[in-house]
Amino acid sequence: MGAVAPTPIRAHQIEAFLTGEKLTDETIAQAAEVGDDAIQPISDVRGSAEYRRELVRALLKTALYRLSEAKGGSA
Repeated sequence: MGAVAPTPIRAHQIEAFLTGEKLTDETIAQAAEVGDDAIQPISDVRGSAEYRRELVRALLKTALYRLSEAKGGSA
């Protein structure tokens, strides 16, 4: 993830959480919360820390739902 920490980060916590899990609505929601804990955003002229947290949650959910659909899931 970029622009949510001082340097781009790989969300190892999300990867570990999702390993072996089915992409259900509940799992996707939980992954978004894990993602929120994985970042340390700052506020600057481009956006507040809370805005960046909301973006991470929304984009992560969107990506996981699209992945689920591509794999023929029902999430």
